[in-house]
Amino acid sequence: IELTSGQILDYSFESTNKVDFNIHYHEGSDIIYPVIANNTSIESGSFLPVKTEYYCLMWTNPHNESVTITYTYHIRESQK
Repeated sequence: IELTSGQILDYSFESTNKVDFNIHYHEGSDIIYPVIANNTSIESGSFLPVKTEYYCLMWTNPHNESVTITYTYHIRESQK
């Protein structure tokens, strides 16, 4: 998702088992993780990027069984 420094990403998700979640972006060969939530089945929050980038929302399933994830996100302009 491309976000500018003047936008806010509101996000939430629920999964049928605990997962690891992050929001990250790539800077050269580095990966920057401004949001990390491990071992969780429900999260919500607002992310205010400090710079314009392409951000990835990523879920990792540490289990052998599959999980179902339901998520929503909304991009809005910050009120300056």
